[in-house]
Amino acid sequence: MLKKFNKSIDRRITFFVALVLACSVAIIGVLVYRFLYDTATDQLKETALLQTQAISSEVEDLFENGSIIINQLSTNKEIDTYLREVTTWDEILTHPLYKPVREALVNIKKNNEYYATVWIANERANFYFDDIGNLSDQTYEAKKRPWYTVAVNSHTVAFTKAYTEWSTGQTVLSSVKALRDSGEIYGFVAVDIALDTIPEVFYNHKLGYDETVFLISETGEYIYHPEIANALDKSILQESDMLYPFKGDIFYGSGNFEEVIINGKNMYLLSYPVSLANWRVVTLIDKGVLFAEIRGIFMSLMLAMLLMTLVMSVVVRYIVKNVMRPFSVLVNYGNDITEGHLDRNIPMEYIEREDDMGDLSKSFQMIIDTFRSDKVYLEEKLKEKNQALKDQYEYILKTEKAASVGGLVSGIAHEINTPLGNSITSLSYLKKVNDRTKDHLIGGTLSREELVDFINEVDKSIGLMDGNLTRAVELVENFKMIAVNHDDVVERVNLRNIISIVSVSLKHEIKAGRHYIQNNCSDTIEFESYPGALTRVFTNLIMNSLQHGFVNREEGIISIDAFIKDEAINILYKDDGMGMTKEVIENVYEPFYTTTRSQGNVGLGMAIVFNLVNQTLGGSIRLQSTENKGISVLIQIPKK
Repeated sequence: MLKKFNKSIDRRITFFVALVLACSVAIIGVLVYRFLYDTATDQLKETALLQTQAISSEVEDLFENGSIIINQLSTNKEIDTYLREVTTWDEILTHPLYKPVREALVNIKKNNEYYATVWIANERANFYFDDIGNLSDQTYEAKKRPWYTVAVNSHTVAFTKAYTEWSTGQTVLSSVKALRDSGEIYGFVAVDIALDTIPEVFYNHKLGYDETVFLISETGEYIYHPEIANALDKSILQESDMLYPFKGDIFYGSGNFEEVIINGKNMYLLSYPVSLANWRVVTLIDKGVLFAEIRGIFMSLMLAMLLMTLVMSVVVRYIVKNVMRPFSVLVNYGNDITEGHLDRNIPMEYIEREDDMGDLSKSFQMIIDTFRSDKVYLEEKLKEKNQALKDQYEYILKTEKAASVGGLVSGIAHEINTPLGNSITSLSYLKKVNDRTKDHLIGGTLSREELVDFINEVDKSIGLMDGNLTRAVELVENFKMIAVNHDDVVERVNLRNIISIVSVSLKHEIKAGRHYIQNNCSDTIEFESYPGALTRVFTNLIMNSLQHGFVNREEGIISIDAFIKDEAINILYKDDGMGMTKEVIENVYEPFYTTTRSQGNVGLGMAIVFNLVNQTLGGSIRLQSTENKGISVLIQIPKK
C-alpha cells in the first residue's frame, strides 16, 4: 500500500497539501484554544467580579433597609413609650399602647415583605412579640437569646450570626438595636432576615459556571452557606473547613482571582467585601467547568475546520488527478510494455502535444518501436541460452549420478576386501594343513589323532570361508540393487535396508570422523518406489551432514526415523551438527549454492535431493534448522 502511494504523484501532492492544511489547522487550533482560554478567563473574572459586587451590593441593601426599619421602630413614639413603661409581665397585654404597637409592627412589616419578622423585646418584663402575633411566655429570658449580647455590645444597629428563631423555627439573621436612656437599656427593636431568602439573592446573580457562593462574617462564621446547617456552627477558622487554608485570601482579598486547589479540584477563588457589616462574599468556580465550556467551543471550531480541510483535500485531489491523468495513461502503456504487449501504440492526441507530455509520449513510442524490432532477436537468444543451461544441468546431474555410483563402488570395494581377505587367509591356512597331512599319510606316519585334528581344521576353515564369502555375496547383491537400478525403475524396497546399504557404502567417510548413524527405521516398512532415487537422496543428505554439519568436529550423530501416516511414508532425518543460518536455509535448494566452494563443493547436493523427492518420488521435503543446533529434514513419500 505504501509502495503504491509512493509511486502515485497525485496522491503524494494531495497528501502534502492535506498535511500542510492539517498542520495549519493544528497551529490555528492551538492559537484559537489559547485565545478562547484567555478570553473566557478574562470574561469569567470580569463577570464573576460583577456578580460578587452585585451580591455584595444587594446584601448591603438588605441590611441597609434593615437598618432603616430599625430606625423606624426606634423612632416610633408608641413603641418607644411602650418599651419604657412595660416593666412586668402583666402589663404586656394590658398596657393601652399594646394594640397600637402591634399594628405599627404589622404596618412596617407590610411594606417590607422581604424580611421574616419585625419584633420588639424588653429585658425588664422578659417578653418578646412580633408582627405575626407571636408572644413569649413567662419562661422567656431575653439575656439567653442569641441576639442579646450582640445588641448590648453595640450602640448602633448590629447584625447577628445565623441562629434558629424560637417562635418561627426559621434560621435567621437579626438586625437589632438596643434602646438606651442615659446608658440604661429599656428595650430592643429588631427585624429578622430569613436565611432561606438569601439564596434568592445569589440565584438571581448566578453565572452558570456551577459556582458556589458563601457569605462570611468578619469573625469567619458562615452567614450563608449552600448547606444551611453549616451556616449555624461552621467557621472558616476551623481547620477541618475546606476554606481554612485560604482564610488570608478571603479576609484580605481585594477582588482578585486566586487559583486554589480544593478537594483535588483546581478552582478560582474570589473574595469581595460587604462594607456595611464587614462581611465577605466568597465565590468558588471550578476551572473544569470553564475548561469544559472552552473545549466544547473549541471542538466545534476544530470539527468545522477539519471538515473544511477534508473538503479542500478532496478538491485538491480532484484537480491534481485531472492534471496528472495523461501521465497515468502513459504509466498504463508502460506497464503493457513490461508485460510484452508491444502491439499497442500511444494515442496520437498525446504524441502531437507540444508540452512535456508530448515529449514523454514520443519517447514511449520510440521505446515500443525499439522493443518490437528486438523482440524476435531477444527471444531466439533467450531460447538458445535456456537450452544451453538445460543441457549443462542435465550433464551435471549425470556426472553427479555417476560420481554417486562411483562412491558406492569405492565403499563396497572397501567392504568386500575384508571378507575376501579373510577367505584367502583361511584358504592358505587350509592348504598348508592339507599339505602337511598328505605328507604324513604318504610317509605312513599319520596317526588317528592327527586325522581328527585335520578334519576339525578343515571344518573350521570351511566355516570361516563360507561366512566371509556369503558376506561378500550379500555386499555385491546390495550394490547391484542400487547401482544397476535407474531412477525410472520401480521396485519394492525395504527402507531400513536402503539406509543400511548407503551407510555401508559411506562407512569409510563416517568412521574417519568417528561419526555414528542411528538407523531407527522398522524392518516392516516396505513400499513400491525407486531404490536408485532413494539411495541418492540418503547419500546426499549424509554427505551434506559430513561435509557441512560436522566440519571441524568428531562424534557427530545422524538419526533416521520413519513412520507411516495418512498413506504416506514419513522419513525424519536429523543431525546434531552446526545447523544453518537463515540465509543458508533460504537458498539451500538453489542449484550451485554452497558455503564451501573453496573446498571443491559444487552446491548441487540439496538441489538434487529436492528434485528427486518432489519429481522422481512424487513427495515433499521440509527442512528446519537453528544455527549450532543441527538440522531436521522431513520427507513425505506417497505409499504405493
